[in-house]
Amino acid sequence: MYLVIGATAHFGRQAVEELVAAGAPVRALTRTPERAGLPAEVDVVRGDLTKPETLPAALAGVEAAFLVLQYGMDVAPLLAAAGRAGVRRLVFLSSGAVVPGAERQPDVIAQYHRDVERAIEASGIEWTFLRLLFPAINSLTFAMQLQGGDVIRAPYAEAAFSAVHERDVAEVAARILIGGGH
Repeated sequence: MYLVIGATAHFGRQAVEELVAAGAPVRALTRTPERAGLPAEVDVVRGDLTKPETLPAALAGVEAAFLVLQYGMDVAPLLAAAGRAGVRRLVFLSSGAVVPGAERQPDVIAQYHRDVERAIEASGIEWTFLRLLFPAINSLTFAMQLQGGDVIRAPYAEAAFSAVHERDVAEVAARILIGGGH
C-alpha cells in the first residue's frame, strides 16, 4: 500500500493518478474525504497531520508514503506514527533552495524543508528527497502580470531556471515509491 499525504493538492493528486495508472494500491490522506474527488480505486481516508490520533489507521499496512507538506507543518508526530506502523520508505517533496551541507539555509522556506529532511533522516526510515526549485504551476502567478502587459517582473532578473511540470514530479515520486532508490 502506498500512502499519499497531500493527495488533493497538485503534486499529491497527480502522484495518486500515477500510482493508480501503475496498478499500485493507493491510499490518500485527506481532512475531507467527501470532497477529495480521487479515482474510485483509491482508498481515501480521513486524517489530519495536526491530529496524531488520526494517523495510525491511515498508516496501517503502508509500505511507502509520499509527503507533500504544508509549510510549517510539524512532521514529528507523522514520523513517529510511520515508524510504529512499519513504513519502510518516505519520499518527501522538498525545496530546491536547500543548500547541501549548510547548517543555516538562505531563507525560511529552505530552512523549513531542510529541517524536515533532517527529521526524516533521523527517523531511521529509508528516504528520498525530491528537491524541486521551480514548479511549472508557479508560472500561473505570472498570468496577472501578463494581463496588464507583456512584461513579467520578478526580483531575480538574472536568475535562470527550468520549470518542472508537476506531472513529471509525480512520475518520479511514483517510481521511487514502488521501486525504491533515489
